Amino acid sequence: LEKDWIPVIAGSNSEYLTSLNSALRRVDLICKFIAPMAFGILLQKLTFSRPRRIQIGSSVVLGWNLLSLFPELSLAYSIHSSSKSLKTRGREGKLSRERSDNSETIETEDPYNGGLREPLYETT
Repeated sequence: LEKDWIPVIAGSNSEYLTSLNSALRRVDLICKFIAPMAFGILLQKLTFSRPRRIQIGSSVVLGWNLLSLFPELSLAYSIHSSSKSLKTRGREGKLSRERSDNSETIETEDPYNGGLREPLYETT
């Protein structure tokens, strides 16, 4: 999201772009710091055997990912729906024409179309 959507949402307002980037970077770094620490503490506090602790810890991570999938997708959808620039950018679906080696014309979709493909890909 931060690489593709933030510049489209901010538009030409560089101050807004800077504040959005810094806020997202802060959230990202906090999550990257806290998640491994919480997982390590969880595994350490369990009193089962080592293989059982790893199984329980992995199950907790799986459950957390499944529980957070739908709120994450709904938030991405609401951001996409609330931004006029993202909606119009996603509808354009620009096609570019490329020539292959045997001089055929191939139409390919523009990889940066501001759609929901990127957030869906990032959740996997």
